[in-house]
Amino acid sequence: MIIATIAALTLLFSGGYEIFFIENVEKGIKEYVIEKERRTELLTKTKEAKTLAKSFNKTRSAKYKELKDLFTVYSTSEDELNVFFEDLVQVQGEFQQAFMKKRVEITEGITDQEWEEIVISSKAARQKKIDKAAKKSKKDKEVFLKTKKAIAEIEDTAKKEIMLTELEKFTSDMMGLVKSIGAVNVHESDLLTKKSSSESELLSLYDEMNEVRSRTFNSIVSFHVVVKENLDPETGESLLKTFYNDLEITAM
Repeated sequence: MIIATIAALTLLFSGGYEIFFIENVEKGIKEYVIEKERRTELLTKTKEAKTLAKSFNKTRSAKYKELKDLFTVYSTSEDELNVFFEDLVQVQGEFQQAFMKKRVEITEGITDQEWEEIVISSKAARQKKIDKAAKKSKKDKEVFLKTKKAIAEIEDTAKKEIMLTELEKFTSDMMGLVKSIGAVNVHESDLLTKKSSSESELLSLYDEMNEVRSRTFNSIVSFHVVVKENLDPETGESLLKTFYNDLEITAM
């Protein structure tokens, strides 16, 4: 299966993606906001948004390690994994609220004409990214190859099929997440291009992707549970480590 080149765990854990889901906001402010004092104030706010994103990324990196320590251990319980993801969802929600609040603060300081110019620039930048990604798509590779290879080595045919089915379910949920995130862009969302969009309206952009992401989290937990139910500790833990490594390094 060919998937766009975004790291799998980044997709699972990320909250902001492009700043405010719109490309070139900072560049647009520099180019189209002529009034020096107001431009400086707006750029200070975009810097604050970047600092916020950097803080979240730091927290996310710590979460990567925590998940690895939990997921790759055979004895980890379903409850432990669920608690981890529940905590993660809360952290993401707090970040999303802070991020969109900052976006509203910034757009309120931009005139309608300036915003229109920024949106035009953003759409052009977005299209450029799409075209570049299309050219690179041939370089993408099939996902979870090592995991599939490890599953293929399981002697019990019935258990092998159970593992493959669970892996396919996770991959399907991940693809749903990729699609959901991809739909939030300046070409497809009026909320993103409308200067007057409120904080609550902008937060609604997260609703579907948060729902799909939670479903993907559940698939990760389910994979761990199914491994424990069907494989011995040595074989099971080896497969869990392989799956985690594929998940972390696979181009998604």
